[in-house]
Amino acid sequence: MYNDIPFADFFISERLRQRLIGQPNSSARLALASGASCENDVEKLSLLILLTADEEQKVADQARKNLNAMGPEMVAKILPTDSHAQIVGFLTQFFTGSEKLDERLIQCIYLPSEAAFLISNRASARVCEEIARARQLLLLNPQLIFRLQSNPSCPPSAYSRAESFLRMQKAMPTEEMVMFEETSSAGQLSASDVDLEAEVMAALSGGQSASLSKASSFEQFSIGETNNGPSSSNAFSDFNLGSGDASSKSAFSFDLNAFGDETEEEEEKAHQSWEKKIKDMSVGHKIKLAFKGNKECRSILIRDTNKTVSVAVVKSGRLTDGEVASFAGNRNLSDDVIREIARNNEFVRKYPVKVALINNPKTPVATALGFLSSLHKKDLQALMLNRNVPSVVSGAARKRFKDKYRKS
Repeated sequence: MYNDIPFADFFISERLRQRLIGQPNSSARLALASGASCENDVEKLSLLILLTADEEQKVADQARKNLNAMGPEMVAKILPTDSHAQIVGFLTQFFTGSEKLDERLIQCIYLPSEAAFLISNRASARVCEEIARARQLLLLNPQLIFRLQSNPSCPPSAYSRAESFLRMQKAMPTEEMVMFEETSSAGQLSASDVDLEAEVMAALSGGQSASLSKASSFEQFSIGETNNGPSSSNAFSDFNLGSGDASSKSAFSFDLNAFGDETEEEEEKAHQSWEKKIKDMSVGHKIKLAFKGNKECRSILIRDTNKTVSVAVVKSGRLTDGEVASFAGNRNLSDDVIREIARNNEFVRKYPVKVALINNPKTPVATALGFLSSLHKKDLQALMLNRNVPSVVSGAARKRFKDKYRKS
């Protein structure tokens, strides 16, 4: 039952994957349910969640027991913000009533819409305030505004902030839209089930409709009751942990790299076609595409005039080293994009990214100066002659070059 699980997306090592899929013996899986074989707490968390769906009840019960023993406070501390959508959805229902965990869950990049609705229904005043500040979350799920409105714990100031933002972005939903989505009959595709970008891609490639494929998912499991009691909502009674979940970080490849054999003219036409499609998308759809799309989409979205969209590209976790370096040196991108790149420790470990940032006049001066000590001689020379950067940066480069390479 574990063969189709995207283990890498669940932060589960190859070593543990081999042990899990190669153990038909329930006693061996019961031993794994202790979590003692895991390399770290994140891997333990994911493994226990997977084992709650084990076909042997004693294994599932042991996994639930140990997961419950971890507690929501610890889970909130260790849960990566780029956790798989199904992990996030599971935790939304498994642990209820934890303010700290709810705060962490709404920070997760792949938070499913149903989980966002469930959290906003039960959110404390503080969590409601955090939801109202989460601009990307609101644009992806504008219907949250009505959940906040009906939540007695939501401060009027939080609702007003969220409403003002959505109206400013022209993303304020109507109550009729929400009623349509919530009254769609079970087993039928509602408007929220249709992924616009996936449908467009399927049509272009001649493939099967993604929505129809989603309607026939294969491997599901039920959380059942936890020691915290059953959830008040059945929004996550079933989970599809296979690779077909379009909201996960790896499942939706949305690969537009079908331009390999095309002429330069054809590639340009395809690019223009996508620019038009993306231009006509809502902000929420653009953000989804920023997280799910490929390099072609990102090259268009990074230049979007809406800063929430362009910054979402940087936060997507899909950028290649070459893309990051290219974006870091692009003076035409918004200041927010450059600052977001500069704040990412993983990005700035790469030398080409440092060089690109320090030569970009939009990089904060303090940040640029912090990279000076790591520049090679030829890059230091080029920087001190660069008239586009602030004089304090080129001046500091000149001084460092003199001190390091012109000593008598």
